[in-house]
Amino acid sequence: MAPNLSELEELKRAVEASQALLSFSQDTRARSGLLPKEEFSFQTPAEALLFNSGQKALRLEAPFIGKEFTDKLYIGSDPAGLLYYNDLNDLGTERGEVQYHIEQRTEGKRAYLWIGFQAKDGGTGSHHAVFIAFDNKRSVTALGLDGHKYTGKWEDLSISSSSALVDKRTDERFIKFDVPGIGKTAKMPAPNALIARGIRAKGTLWFKDISKLKRGISADFNGDRIVFMESALLSTDFTAYFIPFETHEISIESTFTINGVEWSDKSG
Repeated sequence: MAPNLSELEELKRAVEASQALLSFSQDTRARSGLLPKEEFSFQTPAEALLFNSGQKALRLEAPFIGKEFTDKLYIGSDPAGLLYYNDLNDLGTERGEVQYHIEQRTEGKRAYLWIGFQAKDGGTGSHHAVFIAFDNKRSVTALGLDGHKYTGKWEDLSISSSSALVDKRTDERFIKFDVPGIGKTAKMPAPNALIARGIRAKGTLWFKDISKLKRGISADFNGDRIVFMESALLSTDFTAYFIPFETHEISIESTFTINGVEWSDKSG
């Protein structure tokens, strides 16, 4: 049986992500110039979700080792890179609060996101993990996160995904969201700035608990991602987030908070 379109799109996304990570892993300048004095035994693909809307925040997800780091504030987007570490026990949930430090670093003409993790009290002064990613959009500087320090926790990560489509025609007042693989749809009122805009982008919806999707009645919406949450002001975790296969397909420069998202089961 030939693969369907959504399977091909997922494969394309996976190949592109693998190529990007391969390019990064072969960037010896990043490894030699940005890694601290410690030597790390292991590395794994990870994604940093950055956010700054009144409060600065970080979430880091490393799905291949089933770990995430969160400061329990808010959620955001978006560079993908590599997490370096020595021992999974250093990323254990039982260790409690640890300190992180975000920096925008440059080597040559390239910009990088650099995040160091260490004991909350400073410990020996060494890092038990470091995350490094290309930051072509200079998200760290744009979000005012360069030099930001705070504390958070390592947690076990369990997350699922499904292909999705976000769609809005120029004469429609609602943005529609279709996730056929799990039989879910959603619609949200378009903000005034997007009323006359057409939007159509395919991508991946990531979620932790399918039964809680309907709680995501608020959306943080921009060209890089759509994050669904229970409250735009009070949520410390997402119910789901959507990443388009091609970010230019949602050519929106600003970030919009949209309330009144309605989820339903897909008929037929």
